[in-house]
Amino acid sequence: TTEGRVAFDNYRYSWEGGEQLGLFVESQTPTHNALATVEVRDGQGYCTSVVERADVGDTLYGYTPYSANNSDAQAVRLVVPSEQNVARAGEFPQNAMPMVAEPYIITAENDQGLLFQPLGGILCFNIYATSKYQSERVVSVRYATSKPLSGECDYDIIQAEPKQIAVVDYSVE
Repeated sequence: TTEGRVAFDNYRYSWEGGEQLGLFVESQTPTHNALATVEVRDGQGYCTSVVERADVGDTLYGYTPYSANNSDAQAVRLVVPSEQNVARAGEFPQNAMPMVAEPYIITAENDQGLLFQPLGGILCFNIYATSKYQSERVVSVRYATSKPLSGECDYDIIQAEPKQIAVVDYSVE
């Protein structure tokens, strides 16, 4: 689990810095699961990583949150944890929102970066208190459903247009 967080502000995700990404490069000398850490400059997320080789025309793939256990870009293990702790309103643990980058073909200009897409949605709770309960603090919110809201999946990040993921090994309380 990484300590980085992704902010959710005005229905938009933004990097806060410290998030860890996994990178794969399809090239003559492929890179398998290189670690990159996000740094925010001028409101944009940047990262550097050490890869085996990356040339013009090679394809770069990415995912977050990073796991050292992922060695195959066609079976990246992603997890939505069943228990999520939030320190402040408006942010959530980065490991609670797996994201996959659209495949990026490296160009000489490097005019574009990786565009990450979330693999799920967010349930946003607005919890208000009357004056009688204003000193109270919400300790937990539990969502009861017969459909899984958490679990693990093996995801093929090489596929050009991800359409659907399957959650496995889940339980419903």
